[in-house]
Amino acid sequence: MTLQILVVIAVGSTDNNDIIAATSANGSHIDVCAPGRFILSTDTTSTGYGIRTGTSMAAPFVAGMAALAL
Repeated sequence: MTLQILVVIAVGSTDNNDIIAATSANGSHIDVCAPGRFILSTDTTSTGYGIRTGTSMAAPFVAGMAALAL
């Protein structure tokens, strides 16, 4: 089976003021930014949840946006 990649979306993250976060990639190669600081996410703590920061937190927002755009 051959996997063919048709589109790559470069993701950046923003803070709670909608400014590109200090931990985010930035530059002209970024296609879209989404919230990525202080995001409540699943975790391995006793509660099962934790606050996380980074483009990994922004990526699900962008995946949802891409799905809606199809």
